[in-house]
Amino acid sequence: MSDTIEPINLLRENALQKREITFQEGVVCFGPDLKLPKDVETAWKRSDGTGYYTIGALAFFIANRDLKPAEYLKKAQGDNYPLLGFADRKVALDYLSGATQDCDQIDMGLLPQTLIKKSHLRHGSKTSAIQPLK
Repeated sequence: MSDTIEPINLLRENALQKREITFQEGVVCFGPDLKLPKDVETAWKRSDGTGYYTIGALAFFIANRDLKPAEYLKKAQGDNYPLLGFADRKVALDYLSGATQDCDQIDMGLLPQTLIKKSHLRHGSKTSAIQPLK
């Protein structure tokens, strides 16, 4: 069993198993025990070439995927979560929901740098700065 966790895989696993993802005080909660700061970077490339999405942006989108685009925009802005670009939404939905098995948006070269030691996760309490392995 691995002692590390990769944020995109964690999100995909939770989405596939239809586990509730919630948000509180800058933290993304994967069930009652696993929490990550919303600003943890992932290896998911923005299609506009301006960088990478955070776990908060991806999780907020997948948790609110049933909202109409205008409602998603308003809720993300109101809750202070970054938006997924329009061009990235279908690709993210397809991959994170299991409709596709691969995703060109994931930077495989960066993926190892986004791994987080499971021992750094705070189970059942608010997490502070979690640093990916370097």
